[in-house]
Amino acid sequence: MLIPQNPSTYAAIGFVYSLTEKWAKAVEYFHKALGLQRDDVFSNTMLTSVIEQLVKETSPCIDTPDELLEYPFPSDVSSDVCNPSDETSDIMTEIITDDIQSLSDHTHNTNISMDIEMEGE
Repeated sequence: MLIPQNPSTYAAIGFVYSLTEKWAKAVEYFHKALGLQRDDVFSNTMLTSVIEQLVKETSPCIDTPDELLEYPFPSDVSSDVCNPSDETSDIMTEIITDDIQSLSDHTHNTNISMDIEMEGE
């Protein structure tokens, strides 16, 4: 007897889908069964097996052509796009230099003394 919201019901439906080799639907129902009862050994084992079958039979790239299309590269690329102005790089250098100076001011002012004593046998 099939009872709604019972993990065995979803596992049974998933099992039927796996017997008919409808792997994606089987995965869906085994997931539902495990969502209701995580420690269901049957659903866990079947889910692993069904996912393996699904991976074996599923193409990694569905509806893709066998050969890649060639796209023409535009030859009129502006040099401003490829080479930013020197003004921008000067601003960035100034910001980075200020940050490094600020960081070094903080690190040089700390004096930590560590004395470690070890006891021998």
